[in-house]
Amino acid sequence: MPSSSKAMLPTPTTTTIIVLAFGTRGDVQTLALLAAALATTHQHRVRFVSHAQHEPMLQELWGRSTTAIDFVPSPSPPHAAGAGSTAATGDSIEATLRPRAHLQVCIKAVKQVLNLSSSFSSQVLLLANLFALEAV
Repeated sequence: MPSSSKAMLPTPTTTTIIVLAFGTRGDVQTLALLAAALATTHQHRVRFVSHAQHEPMLQELWGRSTTAIDFVPSPSPPHAAGAGSTAATGDSIEATLRPRAHLQVCIKAVKQVLNLSSSFSSQVLLLANLFALEAV
């Protein structure tokens, strides 16, 4: 075998995983556990986007793997995505617009990862739980 055989091996690529997880604790927790396993067991970079209110639960759930996961908080509360029109629910205009802000956080997180990935050899995987976003 020639001495240059090591140079012929493919260079390992880095996988960045973007997880969009919205809704109640039950909607988010399964993907949070998957994200922790991917970050710690397989050493993937994980960007986890969810409601800011879930951050304490996620930090506790992730434990030591928290440092391997980049949490991106969404400004909308877990119940905001299902909000109806202001006329039907009596919600303020601000409450109705929260899902748009929520969607913008998702788009920004994905764009940031895609921009970073273009500068080096990387694969990007998007995992999404969008059950709570039917109003967006």
